[in-house]
Amino acid sequence: MVLTSSAEIAKESLSSADKLLKLTNDLVKDQGNNEVKRELKSSKRQYILDSFKVNKFHKDYQEWENKERLSFINTEVKLFNKKLGEMTRLNDDVEDSEKEFDKLHKNIKLPSFEFSIQTIEQFEDGIYLKYLEKDEEGNYPSKVAMLTIFALDSESGLETPDFSVFNKLLNIEYRLRMQRQIKYEVLLLVKQQLRTKNRKWAARDSSLNQFISRDLPLVFSEVENIKTNEYEDLKDYNDEEDEDLDIDEDSGDNEDDLEKDREGTQEPEQNHEIYSKAQDEISQDENNEIAQEVVDEKDDDEKDDDEKDDDGKDDDGKDDDGNDINDNAQIDMTAQNDRPEIDEDDVMKID
Repeated sequence: MVLTSSAEIAKESLSSADKLLKLTNDLVKDQGNNEVKRELKSSKRQYILDSFKVNKFHKDYQEWENKERLSFINTEVKLFNKKLGEMTRLNDDVEDSEKEFDKLHKNIKLPSFEFSIQTIEQFEDGIYLKYLEKDEEGNYPSKVAMLTIFALDSESGLETPDFSVFNKLLNIEYRLRMQRQIKYEVLLLVKQQLRTKNRKWAARDSSLNQFISRDLPLVFSEVENIKTNEYEDLKDYNDEEDEDLDIDEDSGDNEDDLEKDREGTQEPEQNHEIYSKAQDEISQDENNEIAQEVVDEKDDDEKDDDEKDDDGKDDDGKDDDGNDINDNAQIDMTAQNDRPEIDEDDVMKID
């Protein structure tokens, strides 16, 4: 606004210059005119005053020009240089990124990871089954490689790998593998327990076989020997009693003696019956005690075998002799099933 007013004043100052020029021409034509000389002097004075106004306008214009130049530099040029610098840096970053992308595109490959067919079937209702080929029997492969359904090249016709999709597939695969691992651990534990039970039953079958084939015949033999010895002792005792009875009958004096001899004869017979019963009871008690001792020894052997189960097992599932425990256990269990059962009451009733 100030510059405009100064320009108007400078424009008005041009009239004084025109008037001075006109008076100068008149003075040249009319050299002796005093009035013209006076007007010329006043015009010069006005021209000088107007020249100051023009100089002031020029000075204000220079100041305005400098001010506008600085304002333009501060507002436009600096912002432009700043944007230009940012664009330059971005161009450099883009070029670096393009170089890095080209380098990674040549070197990076998809991992050789395989998903199970159950994972592909469970993800999005089997959306990726269309990329798989069936075999001659019409079944999908049990394992699916990642390169079968994903590709880095967009022109391959396969899906471009996405992190969210890969993350979901990986979670499904992890869950399925954990379930299989748990099942495997459970089956392995069951297998170990079955091996332990087979070893126990093999040890028990061996103990029972030893009891039936060796210990029980020894008990029978011992019982028979005891009965035989008792029978011989009883027979000798009866012979002695008969001899004494014959001597008493020959030396008897009267009927009372004969009667007494008869009573004496009956009394040894009764004593013999009582003695026989007592011997039978003693023999029965001894047989029961022997059988009970055999059963107790068998129970102690079973307890010792149970405590030594863990020590007797080799890492390869074999016993101390190098034989397969499972095969021996199956053979012993088959033999035990074919062997007739023996009740403990039958053993206790042996006479």
